[in-house]
Amino acid sequence: MNATTAALVEQVKAHALEHYNDGGWDVLVECWSDEELAEVVGKKRTLRSALAEFAPLVSVWAERQADAVISAGEVQQAAPTAQPVADHPQAPAARTSLEDQVVAWWDARCGR
Repeated sequence: MNATTAALVEQVKAHALEHYNDGGWDVLVECWSDEELAEVVGKKRTLRSALAEFAPLVSVWAERQADAVISAGEVQQAAPTAQPVADHPQAPAARTSLEDQVVAWWDARCGR
C-alpha cells in the first residue's frame, strides 16, 4: 500500500470512528482491516472521494441496523422478555438493553 492510500485509510478510519454511532460506520471500525479498506479506497486521492466509495456500503448497514432495531421492538411488543427464575443457578439475566433485545430477536430468527 502506498503512502497516499495508507494516509487515506487512516483518515477513513478516523471518520468512521468519529461517526461510530451514525448508522453503519461502526461496521468499518469493528470488521474491516486496513488492507480491506485500502482495496476500497483504491487510487482515490481525497478523503471525500474515498468516503464516497464507502457510502453505499454504510447505507446498507445502516438500513439493516434500523430494521433490526424496529424488529426488536416488534418482538418485544409481541412477546415481552420472560423474567428469569431467580433461584435457579443457571438463570440468565433479564434482557433489558436494546442491544440485548436485538441479539435475542436475531438469535430467535436464526434458530439459535
